[in-house]
Amino acid sequence: MHLLVSPRAPGGVQFSPFPLPRLPLSLVRWSGAVADLYWREERACMALVLLLEPTTGRWLAIPPSQRCDRHRPHWRLRERDFSDLPPQILTCGSFQTAAAADVFAAARCVRAYDGVHLIQQPGGGDRLAWIFLTCDGGEALLAHPVAVLVDDVEDTLRRYAHRLCPA
Repeated sequence: MHLLVSPRAPGGVQFSPFPLPRLPLSLVRWSGAVADLYWREERACMALVLLLEPTTGRWLAIPPSQRCDRHRPHWRLRERDFSDLPPQILTCGSFQTAAAADVFAAARCVRAYDGVHLIQQPGGGDRLAWIFLTCDGGEALLAHPVAVLVDDVEDTLRRYAHRLCPA
């Protein structure tokens, strides 16, 4: 399955559609760890914008300017939050913690821009998380993790197993 994105850069610059690389599980785990730490310290939810370097397929996540509370982060995309990044970097999703009780409440937290959006309940232990896709400004559609995520941790161990010698 290939997801095609047709991102728009600030100023209305258009790009040709390209297959959206799957999101690395290591970045999702890192994003969750950042959000968990913030929850432990501030008892507030937060958001990270998922960014993509399209020529390499490398994903990264950075926090946008936001107002954080116990229920959800309040934010929007602002060009100034990304002005220090190279111009080819594209916004392609978000990771947010939100006190969403069900999939419908989680869908209401998804930002209105195209990409992969992950919503996770705050705090530790067992909690729910959802993955949504948005396309062409449409509604948030629930996505299956296998279609969107790649287990790069397992892939790395498999690829470099010949370099590891257990004692």
